[in-house]
Amino acid sequence: MKIDVFCHILPKRYKEELYKKAPPKFYSSKYADATQSLIDLDARFRVMDKYSDYVQVLSLGSPALAGVGGRASCRRVYDFDR
Repeated sequence: MKIDVFCHILPKRYKEELYKKAPPKFYSSKYADATQSLIDLDARFRVMDKYSDYVQVLSLGSPALAGVGGRASCRRVYDFDR
């Protein structure tokens, strides 16, 4: 089995909040906007499902939202009761 531990994601609410706070066209926005499986977790899972011996350890991409938007931004992103 192959375990890929360097797989970043940028879930939709995280991306929206990050784009509100980050400088215009920050370094990874072009890549993030062009990579569907970075934002759409269902697309990412479909890729993983194609291979029975492959898994990914998903982690949030950088920059860390807390450093860009502060606590209020983090609360909005991680409020799963919406």
